[in-house]
Amino acid sequence: MRHNTLNGLAPLALMAAILSPAPVSAECGPRDEAAQQTCKTVHAKALPAELRKYLAKSGCDVKTGSNYDEGYAVDLNADGNLEYAYCCSSAPHGPCGMKVFASVSGKWTALSDEVYFPADTETPCDGFVPLASKSAGYNDVCVGGGDTVLKFSRGSYVE
Repeated sequence: MRHNTLNGLAPLALMAAILSPAPVSAECGPRDEAAQQTCKTVHAKALPAELRKYLAKSGCDVKTGSNYDEGYAVDLNADGNLEYAYCCSSAPHGPCGMKVFASVSGKWTALSDEVYFPADTETPCDGFVPLASKSAGYNDVCVGGGDTVLKFSRGSYVE
């Protein structure tokens, strides 16, 4: 039986494709790999207690097991503290209304209005991609697979 040595490389190429970061659309630009490394999926139980209280007071759905009990924790300004993008309003189907939250001077605050895009908690930050570009010290963020880029301006993320 004859073996083609190139066939032995096919599994390696497949593995490299699987392990390499998902492409970001041309509209967004390159991702910030350091910020990307801090990203993880979060559910209501894993949110800081004070943030859960703030979310509940703000009208966000923070019930464990709700339709959109999901979000991301990621350091968007390289200060060593995580900011949270969390689904605040749930719907029976479709994208969630996600907001970005941070602790600023010890108080939790919303850094964005609701942005609608499909949350992808299977691959953290593939639906919420911190970009290499920055605005006012915070990573710009590509959401919805390249449909929207959020930039930080005057204390909040805007489209």
